[in-house]
Amino acid sequence: MYAKEEAIWMGTRDVEPLRLGRLTVDPGRFPGDTTRMHVTYYKVNRPNGELSVFERFTLYRERSDGQRH
Repeated sequence: MYAKEEAIWMGTRDVEPLRLGRLTVDPGRFPGDTTRMHVTYYKVNRPNGELSVFERFTLYRERSDGQRH
């Protein structure tokens, strides 16, 4: 079965070779809670290598180690 849904994000193609990603993880507080991975994708600006944010997003899912409280 297929279903269409509205996208709440916008895709951007990145063609530059110098990029850096940073991940932070919130594992949740108890079994069955939600785990979140926060991703920040940076441009490495030339010529001095300063960083600027290109994109941010969060991935999440329910932990598989128990039931929610």
